[in-house]
Amino acid sequence: MSVSRFRHSTGHVAKPQRQLLNVTSSTALWDGSNTISCNNKFVAVPWQTLGGTAVFKHDISGRLAPNPPIVLGQEGPIIDVKFDPFDNQKLFTASEDGSIFGWSIPTDGLKSNISSPLVELKGHRKKCGIMSFHPSAKGVLASAGVDSVINVWDVERGIAVTTISNLSDYATGLEWNLQGSLFCTTSRDKVLRTIDPRSSTVVSSVESHASARSQRCVWCKRKDTIITLGCNKSQQRQIKLWDTRKLEKAYSVVDLDQSSATFIPVYDEDINLLILGSKGESNVKCFELMDEGLTFSYEVSSHDPMKGLCLMPKWSLDVRKCEFDRLYQLTHHSLLTIEMLLPRKQSCIEFQRDVFPSTFADHSAISADEFFRGTNATPREYDLSDLFNGLSPRLLGESKSSFQKTPVAAQAAKPPTKEPKEETVTRSEHCAVSTPAPHEGDASPTDDRTTTHVDPCGNMEQEENFDRKKRFQELLEKVRTYHQEIETLRKALQEKESQMLKVLEDIQSM
Repeated sequence: MSVSRFRHSTGHVAKPQRQLLNVTSSTALWDGSNTISCNNKFVAVPWQTLGGTAVFKHDISGRLAPNPPIVLGQEGPIIDVKFDPFDNQKLFTASEDGSIFGWSIPTDGLKSNISSPLVELKGHRKKCGIMSFHPSAKGVLASAGVDSVINVWDVERGIAVTTISNLSDYATGLEWNLQGSLFCTTSRDKVLRTIDPRSSTVVSSVESHASARSQRCVWCKRKDTIITLGCNKSQQRQIKLWDTRKLEKAYSVVDLDQSSATFIPVYDEDINLLILGSKGESNVKCFELMDEGLTFSYEVSSHDPMKGLCLMPKWSLDVRKCEFDRLYQLTHHSLLTIEMLLPRKQSCIEFQRDVFPSTFADHSAISADEFFRGTNATPREYDLSDLFNGLSPRLLGESKSSFQKTPVAAQAAKPPTKEPKEETVTRSEHCAVSTPAPHEGDASPTDDRTTTHVDPCGNMEQEENFDRKKRFQELLEKVRTYHQEIETLRKALQEKESQMLKVLEDIQSM
Protein backbone atom coordinates (compact mmCIF):
# COMPACT_ATOMS: atom_id res chain seq x y z
CA MET A 1 0.00 0.00 0.00
CA SER A 2 1.36 3.43 -0.94
CA VAL A 3 2.21 5.99 1.73
CA SER A 4 1.56 9.68 1.14
CA ARG A 5 4.58 11.94 1.47
CA PHE A 6 2.28 14.52 3.13
CA ARG A 7 1.11 12.20 5.92
CA HIS A 8 3.01 14.25 8.54
CA SER A 9 1.60 17.58 7.36
CA THR A 10 -0.21 19.89 9.76
CA GLY A 11 -2.98 22.41 9.18
CA HIS A 12 -2.85 25.68 11.12
CA VAL A 13 -6.21 27.43 11.39
CA ALA A 14 -5.95 31.20 11.83
CA LYS A 15 -6.59 32.40 15.37
CA PRO A 16 -9.77 34.47 15.95
CA GLN A 17 -7.81 37.73 16.03
CA ARG A 18 -6.52 36.98 12.52
CA GLN A 19 -9.93 35.98 11.12
CA LEU A 20 -12.41 38.26 9.39
CA LEU A 21 -15.47 38.29 11.64
CA ASN A 22 -19.06 39.50 11.27
CA VAL A 23 -19.18 38.23 7.68
CA THR A 24 -22.75 38.17 6.32
CA SER A 25 -22.42 36.09 3.17
CA SER A 26 -25.24 35.13 0.81
CA THR A 27 -27.69 32.48 1.99
CA ALA A 28 -28.55 31.34 -1.55
CA LEU A 29 -28.40 27.56 -1.92
CA TRP A 30 -26.31 26.05 -4.73
CA ASP A 31 -24.12 22.92 -4.82
CA GLY A 32 -22.25 23.47 -8.09
CA SER A 33 -19.57 25.93 -6.95
CA ASN A 34 -17.06 26.52 -4.16
CA THR A 35 -18.87 29.80 -3.27
CA ILE A 36 -15.72 31.93 -2.77
CA SER A 37 -12.64 32.74 -4.89
CA CYS A 38 -9.23 34.32 -4.31
CA ASN A 39 -6.00 35.31 -6.03
CA ASN A 40 -2.72 36.78 -4.79
CA LYS A 41 -4.40 40.12 -3.94
CA PHE A 42 -8.04 39.62 -3.00
CA VAL A 43 -10.71 37.20 -1.79
CA ALA A 44 -14.30 37.54 -3.02
CA VAL A 45 -17.43 36.50 -1.07
CA PRO A 46 -21.06 36.58 -2.34
CA TRP A 47 -22.84 39.00 -0.01
CA GLN A 48 -26.24 38.94 1.64
CA THR A 49 -27.21 42.07 -0.31
CA LEU A 50 -29.14 41.03 -3.43
CA GLY A 51 -26.76 40.84 -6.39
CA GLY A 52 -23.76 41.92 -4.30
CA THR A 53 -20.25 40.57 -3.76
CA ALA A 54 -17.71 41.75 -1.18
CA VAL A 55 -14.00 41.85 -2.03
CA PHE A 56 -11.33 41.94 0.70
CA LYS A 57 -7.56 42.33 0.69
CA HIS A 58 -5.59 39.57 2.41
CA ASP A 59 -4.28 41.79 5.21
CA ILE A 60 -7.76 42.65 6.56
CA SER A 61 -8.82 40.96 9.81
CA GLY A 62 -10.97 41.63 12.85
CA ARG A 63 -14.64 42.55 13.12
CA LEU A 64 -16.10 43.81 9.87
CA ALA A 65 -18.23 46.95 9.64
CA PRO A 66 -21.96 46.25 9.07
CA ASN A 67 -22.06 47.48 5.44
CA PRO A 68 -18.69 47.05 3.70
CA PRO A 69 -18.28 48.30 0.10
CA ILE A 70 -19.39 45.74 -2.50
CA VAL A 71 -19.86 45.31 -6.23
CA LEU A 72 -23.55 45.05 -7.09
CA GLY A 73 -25.91 45.31 -10.02
CA GLN A 74 -27.33 41.87 -10.79
CA GLU A 75 -30.98 41.14 -10.07
CA GLY A 76 -30.53 37.83 -8.27
CA PRO A 77 -28.29 36.42 -5.51
CA ILE A 78 -24.67 35.66 -6.50
CA ILE A 79 -23.97 31.91 -6.48
CA ASP A 80 -20.50 31.72 -8.06
CA VAL A 81 -17.51 34.08 -8.21
CA LYS A 82 -14.24 33.72 -10.13
CA PHE A 83 -11.17 35.93 -10.56
CA ASP A 84 -9.65 36.17 -14.03
CA PRO A 85 -6.53 33.93 -13.79
CA PHE A 86 -4.55 36.33 -16.03
CA ASP A 87 -5.70 39.67 -14.53
CA ASN A 88 -5.85 39.80 -10.74
CA GLN A 89 -8.07 42.91 -10.74
CA LYS A 90 -10.91 41.41 -12.78
CA LEU A 91 -13.69 39.58 -10.94
CA PHE A 92 -16.64 37.75 -12.51
CA THR A 93 -19.90 37.04 -10.67
CA ALA A 94 -22.68 34.63 -11.71
CA SER A 95 -26.23 35.19 -10.51
CA GLU A 96 -29.54 33.41 -10.10
CA ASP A 97 -30.95 35.81 -12.73
CA GLY A 98 -28.78 34.01 -15.34
CA SER A 99 -26.33 36.87 -15.91
CA ILE A 100 -22.55 37.08 -15.53
CA PHE A 101 -20.96 40.46 -14.75
CA GLY A 102 -17.28 41.31 -15.00
CA TRP A 103 -15.88 43.91 -12.58
CA SER A 104 -12.67 45.90 -12.27
CA ILE A 105 -11.38 45.91 -8.68
CA PRO A 106 -9.16 48.91 -7.76
CA THR A 107 -5.54 48.12 -6.86
CA ASP A 108 -6.05 49.10 -3.20
CA GLY A 109 -9.39 47.28 -2.91
CA LEU A 110 -12.96 48.53 -2.65
CA LYS A 111 -13.42 51.90 -0.94
CA SER A 112 -17.02 52.40 -2.07
CA ASN A 113 -19.74 50.46 -3.87
CA ILE A 114 -19.22 49.74 -7.58
CA SER A 115 -22.34 49.33 -9.72
CA SER A 116 -20.93 49.72 -13.26
CA PRO A 117 -19.55 46.42 -14.60
CA LEU A 118 -16.89 46.15 -17.28
CA VAL A 119 -18.91 43.59 -19.20
CA GLU A 120 -22.32 41.91 -19.00
CA LEU A 121 -22.63 38.35 -20.32
CA LYS A 122 -26.27 37.35 -20.80
CA GLY A 123 -26.95 33.97 -22.36
CA HIS A 124 -28.78 31.85 -19.76
CA ARG A 125 -32.56 31.80 -19.31
CA LYS A 126 -32.30 30.42 -15.76
CA LYS A 127 -29.77 30.76 -12.97
CA CYS A 128 -26.10 30.47 -13.89
CA GLY A 129 -24.13 28.73 -11.17
CA ILE A 130 -20.84 27.56 -12.70
CA MET A 131 -17.99 29.52 -14.27
CA SER A 132 -14.64 28.08 -15.36
CA PHE A 133 -11.82 29.96 -17.09
CA HIS A 134 -9.70 28.40 -19.83
CA PRO A 135 -6.31 27.38 -18.33
CA SER A 136 -4.13 29.08 -20.97
CA ALA A 137 -6.24 31.31 -23.26
CA LYS A 138 -6.92 34.86 -22.10
CA GLY A 139 -10.55 35.89 -21.94
CA VAL A 140 -12.18 32.49 -22.56
CA LEU A 141 -14.85 31.57 -20.01
CA ALA A 142 -17.22 28.59 -19.87
CA SER A 143 -20.49 28.94 -17.96
CA ALA A 144 -23.23 26.44 -17.12
CA GLY A 145 -26.80 27.20 -16.10
CA VAL A 146 -29.88 25.42 -14.80
CA ASP A 147 -31.36 25.84 -18.30
CA SER A 148 -29.10 22.88 -19.33
CA VAL A 149 -27.03 25.21 -21.50
CA ILE A 150 -23.24 25.65 -21.50
CA ASN A 151 -21.83 28.81 -23.09
CA VAL A 152 -18.20 29.40 -24.05
CA TRP A 153 -17.61 33.16 -23.97
CA ASP A 154 -15.15 35.53 -25.59
CA VAL A 155 -15.12 37.90 -22.64
CA GLU A 156 -13.51 40.85 -24.44
CA ARG A 157 -16.18 40.82 -27.15
CA GLY A 158 -18.94 39.95 -24.69
CA ILE A 159 -20.42 37.16 -26.83
CA ALA A 160 -20.98 33.41 -26.48
CA VAL A 161 -18.97 32.01 -29.40
CA THR A 162 -20.24 28.46 -28.91
CA THR A 163 -23.27 27.06 -27.10
CA ILE A 164 -23.91 23.46 -26.00
CA SER A 165 -27.67 23.05 -25.57
CA ASN A 166 -28.30 19.36 -26.33
CA LEU A 167 -27.77 18.12 -22.74
CA SER A 168 -30.52 16.12 -21.03
CA ASP A 169 -30.02 17.87 -17.67
CA TYR A 170 -28.06 20.76 -16.18
CA ALA A 171 -24.39 20.56 -15.20
CA THR A 172 -23.28 20.51 -11.56
CA GLY A 173 -19.54 20.52 -12.33
CA LEU A 174 -17.32 21.76 -15.17
CA GLU A 175 -13.53 21.52 -15.55
CA TRP A 176 -11.06 22.08 -18.44
CA ASN A 177 -8.22 19.73 -19.41
CA LEU A 178 -4.56 20.80 -19.56
CA GLN A 179 -4.56 22.26 -23.08
CA GLY A 180 -8.11 23.56 -22.95
CA SER A 181 -9.14 21.41 -25.91
CA LEU A 182 -11.89 19.67 -23.89
CA PHE A 183 -13.83 20.11 -20.69
CA CYS A 184 -15.67 17.56 -18.57
CA THR A 185 -19.04 17.94 -16.88
CA THR A 186 -21.05 16.10 -14.27
CA SER A 187 -24.80 16.67 -14.31
CA ARG A 188 -28.10 15.84 -12.64
CA ASP A 189 -28.68 12.97 -15.09
CA LYS A 190 -25.75 11.10 -13.41
CA VAL A 191 -23.55 11.24 -16.53
CA LEU A 192 -19.91 12.26 -16.87
CA ARG A 193 -19.24 13.86 -20.26
CA THR A 194 -16.21 15.20 -22.09
CA ILE A 195 -17.13 17.97 -24.52
CA ASP A 196 -15.33 19.75 -27.36
CA PRO A 197 -15.94 23.46 -26.61
CA ARG A 198 -15.38 24.62 -30.20
CA SER A 199 -17.52 22.11 -32.08
CA SER A 200 -20.14 21.85 -29.27
CA THR A 201 -20.05 18.05 -29.48
CA VAL A 202 -20.00 15.42 -26.73
CA VAL A 203 -16.80 13.40 -27.24
CA SER A 204 -17.53 10.68 -24.67
CA SER A 205 -19.98 9.94 -21.86
CA VAL A 206 -20.40 7.39 -19.07
CA GLU A 207 -22.56 6.96 -15.98
CA SER A 208 -20.65 8.55 -13.11
CA HIS A 209 -22.44 7.81 -9.79
CA ALA A 210 -25.67 5.91 -9.15
CA SER A 211 -27.29 8.48 -6.86
CA ALA A 212 -29.14 11.53 -8.18
CA ARG A 213 -27.58 13.74 -5.50
CA SER A 214 -25.40 16.60 -6.70
CA GLN A 215 -22.08 15.56 -8.25
CA ARG A 216 -18.83 17.46 -8.78
CA CYS A 217 -15.80 16.85 -11.02
CA VAL A 218 -12.10 17.77 -11.13
CA TRP A 219 -9.87 17.36 -14.19
CA CYS A 220 -6.36 16.68 -12.86
CA LYS A 221 -4.61 18.35 -15.76
CA ARG A 222 -1.03 17.08 -15.51
CA LYS A 223 -2.18 13.54 -14.67
CA ASP A 224 -4.95 13.64 -17.33
CA THR A 225 -7.24 12.00 -14.79
CA ILE A 226 -10.82 12.99 -13.99
CA ILE A 227 -12.06 12.81 -10.40
CA THR A 228 -15.83 12.67 -9.83
CA LEU A 229 -17.49 13.06 -6.45
CA GLY A 230 -21.00 11.80 -5.74
CA CYS A 231 -22.89 8.99 -3.99
CA ASN A 232 -23.63 5.32 -4.67
CA LYS A 233 -27.04 3.62 -4.53
CA SER A 234 -26.79 3.35 -0.75
CA GLN A 235 -26.29 7.15 -0.54
CA GLN A 236 -22.73 6.60 0.64
CA ARG A 237 -20.42 9.38 -0.50
CA GLN A 238 -18.01 8.22 -3.16
CA ILE A 239 -14.95 9.29 -5.18
CA LYS A 240 -14.17 7.80 -8.59
CA LEU A 241 -11.04 8.14 -10.72
CA TRP A 242 -11.26 7.98 -14.52
CA ASP A 243 -8.54 7.50 -17.10
CA THR A 244 -9.53 9.84 -19.94
CA ARG A 245 -8.20 7.32 -22.49
CA LYS A 246 -10.48 4.57 -21.13
CA LEU A 247 -13.60 6.29 -19.90
CA GLU A 248 -15.78 3.17 -20.00
CA LYS A 249 -15.12 2.35 -16.34
CA ALA A 250 -13.55 4.08 -13.33
CA TYR A 251 -10.16 2.58 -12.49
CA SER A 252 -10.47 3.39 -8.78
CA VAL A 253 -13.45 3.82 -6.43
CA VAL A 254 -13.22 5.17 -2.87
CA ASP A 255 -16.27 4.90 -0.59
CA LEU A 256 -16.16 7.50 2.19
CA ASP A 257 -19.10 7.89 4.58
CA GLN A 258 -22.88 8.28 4.90
CA SER A 259 -22.78 12.06 5.29
CA SER A 260 -25.41 14.12 3.47
CA ALA A 261 -23.03 17.08 3.06
CA THR A 262 -22.16 18.32 -0.44
CA PHE A 263 -18.52 18.11 -1.54
CA ILE A 264 -16.35 21.21 -1.97
CA PRO A 265 -13.28 19.96 -3.89
CA VAL A 266 -10.03 21.86 -4.38
CA TYR A 267 -7.11 20.33 -6.29
CA ASP A 268 -3.41 21.25 -6.08
CA GLU A 269 -2.00 20.53 -9.54
CA ASP A 270 1.64 20.90 -8.46
CA ILE A 271 1.74 18.17 -5.82
CA ASN A 272 -1.36 16.16 -6.90
CA LEU A 273 -3.26 16.80 -3.68
CA LEU A 274 -7.07 16.61 -3.52
CA ILE A 275 -8.33 18.85 -0.70
CA LEU A 276 -11.88 17.93 0.17
CA GLY A 277 -14.26 20.06 2.19
CA SER A 278 -18.00 19.58 2.71
CA LYS A 279 -20.74 22.16 3.13
CA GLY A 280 -21.98 22.13 6.71
CA GLU A 281 -18.97 20.22 8.05
CA SER A 282 -15.80 21.54 9.70
CA ASN A 283 -13.24 18.95 8.55
CA VAL A 284 -10.98 19.22 5.51
CA LYS A 285 -9.60 15.91 4.25
CA CYS A 286 -6.55 15.65 1.99
CA PHE A 287 -5.72 12.83 -0.42
CA GLU A 288 -2.62 12.45 -2.58
CA LEU A 289 -3.28 11.24 -6.13
CA MET A 290 -0.76 8.49 -6.87
CA ASP A 291 -0.44 6.09 -9.80
CA GLU A 292 -2.67 3.44 -8.25
CA GLY A 293 -5.27 5.85 -6.85
CA LEU A 294 -5.96 8.20 -3.95
CA THR A 295 -4.03 7.82 -0.69
CA PHE A 296 -5.26 9.56 2.47
CA SER A 297 -2.75 12.14 3.71
CA TYR A 298 -4.13 14.07 6.69
CA GLU A 299 -7.16 15.92 8.06
CA VAL A 300 -7.69 19.43 9.46
CA SER A 301 -10.59 20.69 11.57
CA SER A 302 -11.57 24.34 11.95
CA HIS A 303 -14.45 23.69 14.42
CA ASP A 304 -16.87 25.84 12.36
CA PRO A 305 -19.15 24.46 9.60
CA MET A 306 -17.97 25.67 6.21
CA LYS A 307 -19.88 27.27 3.36
CA GLY A 308 -17.03 27.75 0.88
CA LEU A 309 -13.40 26.89 0.18
CA CYS A 310 -10.70 28.15 -2.20
CA LEU A 311 -6.94 27.84 -2.72
CA MET A 312 -4.39 30.66 -2.85
CA PRO A 313 -1.71 30.77 -5.61
CA LYS A 314 1.68 29.30 -4.77
CA TRP A 315 3.58 32.61 -5.03
CA SER A 316 1.59 33.88 -2.01
CA LEU A 317 3.02 31.19 0.31
CA ASP A 318 5.93 31.18 2.76
CA VAL A 319 8.32 28.61 1.27
CA ARG A 320 10.78 29.02 4.18
CA LYS A 321 8.15 27.50 6.49
CA CYS A 322 7.47 24.81 3.86
CA GLU A 323 3.91 26.12 3.56
CA PHE A 324 2.76 24.17 0.51
CA ASP A 325 -0.88 25.35 0.50
CA ARG A 326 -3.09 28.01 2.06
CA LEU A 327 -6.88 27.81 2.04
CA TYR A 328 -9.60 30.36 2.57
CA GLN A 329 -12.60 28.90 4.38
CA LEU A 330 -15.95 30.66 4.58
CA THR A 331 -18.14 29.85 7.58
CA HIS A 332 -21.56 31.24 8.50
CA HIS A 333 -20.09 34.31 10.22
CA SER A 334 -16.36 34.42 9.46
CA LEU A 335 -13.67 34.13 6.81
CA LEU A 336 -10.46 32.40 7.89
CA THR A 337 -7.26 30.95 6.47
CA ILE A 338 -5.74 27.49 6.95
CA GLU A 339 -1.98 27.11 6.42
CA MET A 340 -0.79 23.67 5.30
CA LEU A 341 2.77 22.97 6.50
CA LEU A 342 5.12 20.05 5.88
CA PRO A 343 7.65 19.78 8.75
CA ARG A 344 11.19 19.87 7.34
CA LYS A 345 14.30 20.96 9.21
CA GLN A 346 16.03 22.15 6.04
CA SER A 347 13.14 24.30 4.77
CA CYS A 348 14.61 27.52 6.20
CA ILE A 349 18.10 26.70 4.86
CA GLU A 350 17.40 25.30 1.40
CA PHE A 351 14.55 25.62 -1.10
CA GLN A 352 12.45 22.43 -1.12
CA ARG A 353 12.05 21.88 -4.84
CA ASP A 354 10.18 18.58 -4.50
CA VAL A 355 7.47 20.36 -2.50
CA PHE A 356 7.44 23.45 -4.72
CA PRO A 357 7.78 22.34 -8.37
CA SER A 358 6.86 24.69 -11.19
CA THR A 359 3.30 26.05 -10.97
CA PHE A 360 0.80 27.47 -13.45
CA ALA A 361 1.53 31.17 -13.97
CA ASP A 362 -0.83 34.15 -14.26
CA HIS A 363 0.39 34.76 -17.84
CA SER A 364 -1.74 33.54 -20.74
CA ALA A 365 -0.22 31.41 -23.50
CA ILE A 366 -2.67 32.28 -26.30
CA SER A 367 -5.44 34.79 -27.02
CA ALA A 368 -9.16 34.12 -27.25
CA ASP A 369 -9.04 34.55 -31.04
CA GLU A 370 -6.28 31.94 -31.31
CA PHE A 371 -8.27 29.51 -29.17
CA PHE A 372 -11.48 29.85 -31.18
CA ARG A 373 -9.47 29.42 -34.40
CA GLY A 374 -8.34 25.99 -33.13
CA THR A 375 -5.06 26.63 -31.27
CA ASN A 376 -4.33 24.58 -28.13
CA ALA A 377 -1.65 25.45 -25.58
CA THR A 378 -0.52 24.26 -22.16
CA PRO A 379 -0.43 26.86 -19.37
CA ARG A 380 2.74 28.87 -18.82
CA GLU A 381 4.61 28.13 -15.59
CA TYR A 382 6.56 29.84 -12.83
CA ASP A 383 9.77 28.61 -11.21
CA LEU A 384 9.21 29.26 -7.49
CA SER A 385 12.82 28.96 -6.30
CA ASP A 386 13.33 32.75 -6.15
CA LEU A 387 10.62 33.00 -3.47
CA PHE A 388 13.17 31.56 -1.05
CA ASN A 389 15.21 34.78 -1.40
CA GLY A 390 12.21 37.09 -1.13
CA LEU A 391 11.90 37.67 -4.88
CA SER A 392 9.03 37.14 -7.28
CA PRO A 393 8.71 33.86 -9.21
CA ARG A 394 10.45 33.53 -12.58
CA LEU A 395 8.42 32.84 -15.70
CA LEU A 396 9.80 29.70 -17.34
CA GLY A 397 10.86 29.93 -20.95
CA GLU A 398 12.07 33.53 -20.65
CA SER A 399 15.37 35.09 -19.59
CA LYS A 400 15.63 35.66 -15.87
CA SER A 401 16.66 39.31 -16.18
CA SER A 402 13.69 40.19 -18.39
CA PHE A 403 10.85 38.75 -16.31
CA GLN A 404 11.96 38.67 -12.70
CA LYS A 405 10.09 41.29 -10.74
CA THR A 406 11.75 43.37 -8.05
CA PRO A 407 9.86 43.56 -4.73
CA VAL A 408 7.95 46.83 -4.25
CA ALA A 409 10.14 47.94 -1.34
CA ALA A 410 13.31 47.40 -3.36
CA GLN A 411 11.86 49.36 -6.30
CA ALA A 412 11.19 52.35 -4.08
CA ALA A 413 14.71 52.37 -2.65
CA LYS A 414 16.60 51.72 -5.87
CA PRO A 415 17.27 54.72 -8.16
CA PRO A 416 16.64 54.24 -11.88
CA THR A 417 19.64 53.15 -13.92
CA LYS A 418 20.44 54.39 -17.42
CA GLU A 419 21.39 52.14 -20.29
CA PRO A 420 24.82 52.79 -21.89
CA LYS A 421 24.21 54.81 -25.05
CA GLU A 422 26.79 52.97 -27.13
CA GLU A 423 25.51 49.48 -26.30
CA THR A 424 22.98 48.50 -28.94
CA VAL A 425 23.31 44.70 -28.91
CA THR A 426 20.77 42.84 -26.75
CA ARG A 427 21.62 40.11 -24.20
CA SER A 428 20.32 37.35 -26.46
CA GLU A 429 22.54 38.54 -29.31
CA HIS A 430 25.59 38.58 -27.01
CA CYS A 431 24.87 35.03 -25.93
CA ALA A 432 24.40 33.85 -29.51
CA VAL A 433 27.42 35.28 -31.30
CA SER A 434 30.23 37.78 -30.79
CA THR A 435 30.86 39.74 -33.99
CA PRO A 436 34.25 41.52 -34.31
CA ALA A 437 34.23 45.12 -35.48
CA PRO A 438 35.20 45.55 -39.17
CA HIS A 439 38.83 46.60 -39.86
CA GLU A 440 39.66 49.84 -41.54
CA GLY A 441 39.39 49.29 -45.29
CA ASP A 442 36.86 46.47 -45.05
CA ALA A 443 33.69 46.86 -47.06
CA SER A 444 30.76 48.24 -45.13
CA PRO A 445 27.82 45.83 -44.77
CA THR A 446 25.49 48.49 -46.14
CA ASP A 447 26.87 51.27 -48.31
CA ASP A 448 24.16 53.78 -47.43
CA ARG A 449 24.85 53.59 -43.66
CA THR A 450 26.65 56.63 -42.21
CA THR A 451 30.05 55.82 -40.67
CA THR A 452 30.45 57.12 -37.12
CA HIS A 453 33.51 57.49 -34.94
CA VAL A 454 33.71 54.92 -32.13
CA ASP A 455 35.58 55.84 -28.96
CA PRO A 456 38.19 53.08 -28.17
CA CYS A 457 37.48 53.47 -24.43
CA GLY A 458 33.80 52.89 -25.15
CA ASN A 459 34.66 49.68 -27.04
CA MET A 460 36.73 48.43 -24.10
CA GLU A 461 33.87 49.14 -21.73
CA GLN A 462 31.46 47.23 -23.99
CA GLU A 463 33.83 44.25 -24.13
CA GLU A 464 34.13 44.24 -20.33
CA ASN A 465 30.34 44.35 -19.99
CA PHE A 466 30.01 41.53 -22.50
CA ASP A 467 32.60 39.37 -20.67
CA ARG A 468 30.87 40.02 -17.36
CA LYS A 469 27.46 39.06 -18.77
CA LYS A 470 28.88 35.98 -20.47
CA ARG A 471 30.49 34.86 -17.20
CA PHE A 472 27.20 35.48 -15.38
CA GLN A 473 25.34 33.26 -17.86
CA GLU A 474 27.93 30.49 -17.45
CA LEU A 475 27.61 30.58 -13.66
CA LEU A 476 23.83 30.66 -13.89
CA GLU A 477 23.86 27.60 -16.14
CA LYS A 478 26.05 25.77 -13.62
CA VAL A 479 23.61 26.56 -10.82
CA ARG A 480 20.71 25.22 -12.90
CA THR A 481 22.68 22.05 -13.67
CA TYR A 482 23.39 21.52 -9.96
CA HIS A 483 19.68 22.01 -9.18
CA GLN A 484 18.75 19.35 -11.73
CA GLU A 485 21.31 16.91 -10.32
CA ILE A 486 20.09 17.54 -6.78
CA GLU A 487 16.48 17.00 -7.92
CA THR A 488 17.45 13.63 -9.45
CA LEU A 489 19.16 12.58 -6.21
CA ARG A 490 16.14 13.63 -4.15
CA LYS A 491 13.81 11.53 -6.30
CA ALA A 492 16.12 8.53 -5.96
CA LEU A 493 16.19 9.04 -2.18
CA GLN A 494 12.38 9.21 -2.03
CA GLU A 495 12.10 5.95 -3.98
CA LYS A 496 14.50 4.25 -1.57
CA GLU A 497 12.57 5.59 1.42
CA SER A 498 9.33 4.26 -0.06
CA GLN A 499 10.91 0.85 -0.64
CA MET A 500 12.23 0.81 2.91
CA LEU A 501 8.77 1.66 4.32
CA LYS A 502 7.27 -1.25 2.39
CA VAL A 503 9.92 -3.60 3.84
CA LEU A 504 9.18 -2.31 7.35
CA GLU A 505 5.47 -2.90 6.81
CA ASP A 506 6.21 -6.47 5.70
CA ILE A 507 8.32 -6.97 8.84
CA GLN A 508 5.51 -5.65 11.07
CA SER A 509 2.95 -7.90 9.37
CA MET A 510 5.13 -10.94 10.26
